[in-house]
Amino acid sequence: MNRSPKRYKSRRIERKIITKRHMRSIRFRRKKALRKTHSIHPSRIIMPEKIGLEEGKGRTETLNAVEQIIAQTVLQRTKIVLDFSKTTYPDSMGMIYLLALADLIRAKAPSISIKAVNVRSDRVRQVLQQIGLAEKLGFHHTIPITRDDVRLWRCISGASVDASDVGADFESLCNETQMSEESRNVLFNAMTEAIDNAYSHAYDQDIMRGHNAIFPDDRRWWMFFGVVDQRMVIVICDLGLGIPSTVQRKGWWENVRQSISNDDGSIIQATIEHARSRTHERHRGKGMAKLRQAAEENGGGLMVCSDRGRYVFKSGQQDYHKSHRDAIQGTVIGWMIPLQTRPT
Repeated sequence: MNRSPKRYKSRRIERKIITKRHMRSIRFRRKKALRKTHSIHPSRIIMPEKIGLEEGKGRTETLNAVEQIIAQTVLQRTKIVLDFSKTTYPDSMGMIYLLALADLIRAKAPSISIKAVNVRSDRVRQVLQQIGLAEKLGFHHTIPITRDDVRLWRCISGASVDASDVGADFESLCNETQMSEESRNVLFNAMTEAIDNAYSHAYDQDIMRGHNAIFPDDRRWWMFFGVVDQRMVIVICDLGLGIPSTVQRKGWWENVRQSISNDDGSIIQATIEHARSRTHERHRGKGMAKLRQAAEENGGGLMVCSDRGRYVFKSGQQDYHKSHRDAIQGTVIGWMIPLQTRPT
């Protein structure tokens, strides 16, 4: 049977067209299945052995995990799984930062579920429950808080300068530690100063418009206070603008910037030093300067983490600062005072 050359050629062309359409259909179905898989199967993030913001491996791994959580949130994964199988040391500054991040994701992306799995350490499990993070990570059953190094932990958050809720919990903690009335007043005044500092300066709308970070809508802050290793520890966290991003817009900054290095650690220390020498001015470093003074007078310490910078003061030692390659969002301030040395 003889085939017409024109008919044969047209069939070849038709087969090519059908094949191309078929391949496009296959590629489309594959992409669709891949998107479906990404939305159904959770992204598993391995949490570090130490969750903290101090210098070293713990900070690097903590911020790497946080970066992964934020990335999965931006990708709109419906499930994010945090694997705590390696975690044994939950530091107060790292945990309050993780708590703040979980609250932010729940507020901004309520359809995303964050779940904790493989919490093998009894201390980690008790800390998660005591600070209110367990329920937000899928733990709906309570366990008894039996550890003395966890039982006296408290966490609270707010979106105003009203510290009445903080006062009630703080009073309860002071009763447990038998702290004097005078000491309570000194510590509570410092806490309210820190709250006002975060609320008033961390959420500058004009600066926030130029950033692509995810910010809380309500100027929210988070606070931890408790007893850790025979020390009263107070930590306040915000997820707004870091100190280096806000102070450089202040009028006094032009007189300071020429004399320091242009890195985040130097900027934080310069902000605190300026506040110590200009007590009548109201700006972001004022609250931190008061915390530093109280720590110095009572044998304690102060750590400030903001953007890539970190400032550390310990009573009896020279204060120092450092800038890291990895950055945090907002500011976390930790203030430690030994219980045996009470503020006066």
